[in-house]
Amino acid sequence: MNHFSDYEQRLKQQLKALDVRQPSIREVHRSWALFQKLSQLIERSANQEVEFTEWLEHILYHPDLGYYTAQKSVIGEKGDFITAPEISHLFADSLSHWLQSKLALVDGVLVEFGAGNGTLATQLLQRLDGHVTRYYIVEISESLKRLQHENLAEAGLLNYVTWIDNPKQMPSSAIAIGNEVLDAIPAHRFKRNTNQFYEAKVRQEDGLFKVTWSEDLSNELGLWLQQHSDKFDWADYSQDYIFEASPKRTQWLQQWLSQLEQGYCLFIDYGYSADEFFSPERHTGTYQAFYSHRRHEHLTALPGLQDVTSHVNFSEICATLELGQWQLSGFCSQSELILASGVLNDLVLPKELNARIEMSQAIQKLMLPGEMGETVKAIAFSHNIGQNAPSLIPMQLAKRL
Repeated sequence: MNHFSDYEQRLKQQLKALDVRQPSIREVHRSWALFQKLSQLIERSANQEVEFTEWLEHILYHPDLGYYTAQKSVIGEKGDFITAPEISHLFADSLSHWLQSKLALVDGVLVEFGAGNGTLATQLLQRLDGHVTRYYIVEISESLKRLQHENLAEAGLLNYVTWIDNPKQMPSSAIAIGNEVLDAIPAHRFKRNTNQFYEAKVRQEDGLFKVTWSEDLSNELGLWLQQHSDKFDWADYSQDYIFEASPKRTQWLQQWLSQLEQGYCLFIDYGYSADEFFSPERHTGTYQAFYSHRRHEHLTALPGLQDVTSHVNFSEICATLELGQWQLSGFCSQSELILASGVLNDLVLPKELNARIEMSQAIQKLMLPGEMGETVKAIAFSHNIGQNAPSLIPMQLAKRL
């Protein structure tokens, strides 16, 4: 596809099929520029195809054109998806309950990975006033940094906050938290057919990006299979079963958390333990795309305009961190995280009917099994805190790991 007008028309067709809003002309031009760069990348590759993870890295994180890096905000009503802190203050209320008693053990230092609009940072600093001495934010998006700066300045909280972008800038002692961060790190997709593995690649056909399956495995996936292949009973899976593996996720965790000499970490994200993650019934994998609050499975559509995420294998996260001398300090559903904190006991219902309805809807979104309540889970670890250190969050699901 060589002309912008053709590309614009193709985008309109994709958006009409999804029944979602049309992007601004500026967004279309940015998507076109990214499409051209990815087309060139594919053309220069040996087989005119690139690994799905490499393609997705560009889609999400290209310095100038990526989904997360080029836009001011993708979260909230005007964005493509909404996260727990944006839904209700109850999420921050519950986290504050679990964090408050542990902050003294790390000199009051918090680190947040991927702070989004800065909503959670603002809410935690307000609720933990007097307990937090320093709040570090790890953020790769310059546009989101500016938005976080604006919102924290408006709340009068800038004096607490430092932005960092290099693991060597991590404090030696802290509680590190990340809400919906791990699912944004790309995962490999692969199949197995008659003792042969096939990895998902992306090529260009008729002006569209399409997924194809190749026997030529990336070094990263090949190494992962060497380390994990014996854990599977391959006979349980159909030939069309799509597996997912994210060595990048565990590498990222090791890179950042290895800098902490002492502390806790807490991650809240969509995901499962390994048995559920690789359930034979889950045959299409967990990847999904989001545009204008519409969830769909057209992963290669709308380059740079839609979010593309995959669920977390919490068992693999646990194994990785335990090898790094971290101890499990809790694993539970988001529903249990909120319920066990006791914040609902102190909830004051608004007198105004519409406000009461909004609060009820927010609680349902956060806690019901069919919403975020069970699919979103929280996992925590401690490092050099002490042999009998109390867990940071409930151990409700620990036996599943």
